[in-house]
This record gives sequence, C-alpha cells and structure tokens, in this order.
Amino acid sequence: MSSATSSLFRRPTHIFSRHRSFLAPAAMPPAASPSPSSSSRKLFHAVLARAMPPTSPAASSAAGDKRFDGSGGTNVDLPALTWNSPTWNWGSSRGDAHDAAQVVRRHLNGSPEVRRDWLVALISSTPLLAAVPWEEAKLTMALAWQMSGHRGTDGCANGGGSWLEVMEHMRRGWYEGGMDGENGGKPGEGDRALAREMAQRVGPDGAALIVEAKAVAEEATGGDEAWVHDAVRRASCAAVLLELGFLEEGI
Repeated sequence: MSSATSSLFRRPTHIFSRHRSFLAPAAMPPAASPSPSSSSRKLFHAVLARAMPPTSPAASSAAGDKRFDGSGGTNVDLPALTWNSPTWNWGSSRGDAHDAAQVVRRHLNGSPEVRRDWLVALISSTPLLAAVPWEEAKLTMALAWQMSGHRGTDGCANGGGSWLEVMEHMRRGWYEGGMDGENGGKPGEGDRALAREMAQRVGPDGAALIVEAKAVAEEATGGDEAWVHDAVRRASCAAVLLELGFLEEGI
C-alpha cells in the first residue's frame, strides 16, 4: 500500500466519530426485547467505528490505536479445504464440517454478548489481521441458514428466494476459489458471487449497511481492491446474520 493510504489508517476517520458511543456493551439493546432494525443498525455502526485498523501491528502501536486487537473469533481449527473438500460432508453427522460446526456453535451460542463481540471482530478483521477467518464466517452463515430452514424463517427479505438456495450453492463449492473462483472453484463465481448474492437478497437496511461499509473501506484504503472486497463480503455476512436474528437467537 502507498504511504498516502497508510496515513489514512493512522489518523481518526471523521465518519466513524458519530458512532463511537455504541461501542460500549451497555449501549447495546437487551437481547430479551430486541428491535431488529434499530439493534442491527446500532451494532453495525458500532462495528464501523472499529473497522479498518492500521495496516500492521507496528503502525497500530505507533499511532496508539486500541480499536481492534485481533481477538473475538471462535478459534475453530478449519482444514485447508472446506466446501470443495470430499471430507467436508456438509449436512452429515460425520466429517470436517460437523466437527467444525460443533466448535462454532458451542462458542457462539454462549450469549448475545459473545455473538456481538464476534460480529465486531468479523467486520473489524482485514486481510492483514483476521480475527474471524472468512471460512469461519461462511460456516457461521451456513449454520444460520440451516437453522432458519428448520424454523421456517429462511425467506430472503428481497427477491422472494430462500437462503437455503444460497446454502446449497455453497455446499456445491460455487463460492470457492478466491475472489473470482479461479483457484479451484467454479470460474466466474467465488467470493464476489457470494457477496453479490447476499447483497441482492437482504432488505433495505442490510443493503444500506453494505453500501456504507464499502464507502468506509474505499475512503480508508484509497480504493484498494482486495481490502474493499474483504470489507464488502464481511459487511454482507453481518447484514445477513443480523436479519436472521443471529444476535438474539444464535445458531
């Protein structure tokens, strides 16, 4: 990255300042009486206030930046290959997916506070400091989709489709192979296709959050493609999970 881009990370970003009050746990709405729209927006803005940390731990230390320390994930041990691996076996009681899902569920179903912290870590993560690896995020989404199918709440807010359709595409490995599916995935698909699919299916609030996250990432990085893509896919994941009641109900 350029020195100009690096300097963006070392100074406070004014568009975050109005959201900092939501970072305190006490400011989050109680899980017992959620207001999905307001809860989602408050959480997301709290996340944005911590997003896009400096490009390196050294830069962070030099700037005195304490916004994000790289913690908050489930620490699940995922194999090198997931959705396009013959041993992943999504939907089976045996296989890598089942073993990983047990760890993720055990951690994230602990409390709403744990899930809130995980969402903050999800969005605050970057290509250089990923407390929540992207494969962990995809597995968490798949578990949320699976639960929504059991509960009959799998309908997408926009377009009239079902999140189970996206889960099936994921099971088939459509979204593997990097940004464009060129590295062992389905050519023309990959992460971009997954992010696009999510953005098209969430409601107006979720779509607005994705647009805002993209704008934040573009401003903070000078439009760096990899960083902006990572911010968009993570914001899309958070928007989907919030719409499915992840914060209040878990997976």
